[in-house]
Amino acid sequence: MFPDYEFKVFPVETCPLNKEDWNNSSARLNCNSTRLYYCLPNRDLTSLIEFCYPRGKRQLFMAGNCLELAGAGYLNHFSCNDTFLSGCPDTFYYGDEIFKYPKCLAINVNLRCFDSDTQCIKSRLVDLFTLCYTNSFT
Repeated sequence: MFPDYEFKVFPVETCPLNKEDWNNSSARLNCNSTRLYYCLPNRDLTSLIEFCYPRGKRQLFMAGNCLELAGAGYLNHFSCNDTFLSGCPDTFYYGDEIFKYPKCLAINVNLRCFDSDTQCIKSRLVDLFTLCYTNSFT
């Protein structure tokens, strides 16, 4: 389903939202201290995916950013400071603790936006309305 990533990823309906569930999911996939468990949106925001990240140990991420798995499998910052109504990380955090920021793990797969990214949602809805309106006259 996600052949462009350099390692296996698995689609999930929801990501764990607390440490216990995060650790249980990590154990289920046999992740470890050098292949940390992550559950994030994919690069297109069309699915949540879980995986054991093979690129080293814990990474610290800046406040004001969520994460997505981009490219062939790199953790990518997604700025949420100016677009989320609430729930954007307000302090530095380790990527494997993103469950503390559930708004970073809530996506609208149809609109391909984070649920809290009002600018993205408005833009996609305007595009959709414009497309529907234009097509109704052709």
